[in-house]
Formats: sequence, structure tokens, C-alpha cells
Amino acid sequence: MTQSRYVVDSIQFDFVDGDFELPVQFQQGIINATLATVYFADDEDEVVNQITESAGFCVSSINLNRIPFRY
Repeated sequence: MTQSRYVVDSIQFDFVDGDFELPVQFQQGIINATLATVYFADDEDEVVNQITESAGFCVSSINLNRIPFRY
């Protein structure tokens, strides 16, 4: 099965981990990097897992779009 391509239209992360909160100046960098990436995955849950692993923070809200392949 061919994986689909996805782009993130909007995203929110839980930048609080216990008593640590990622400084605001770094939060926007993670968001911008996520918005600029095309993700290849079998489904939307896999995209969320990829983003969580790469960002190191849980996704609390996301809006994804699947990009159709053109032949």
C-alpha cells in the first residue's frame, strides 16, 4: 500500500512537561518546522506519532490535509 502525503494546516502542542515549560521563543520554531514539513504516512494517527516523536512534545490539537498524488 502506498503511503499518503499530509501537510499540517494548524497545530498546538502541550509544551508543559511536569514542572517544565518550553520557553516561548522555542515553541514557535517547533510549530514552524512542523508546518513546513510534508509527512508520509498510512493514516493521520501515524502523522501525529511522527510529529510527537520528532518534536518531543505531545500534540494537543491538529488540522491535517491529505495531498493527493498526481500521475
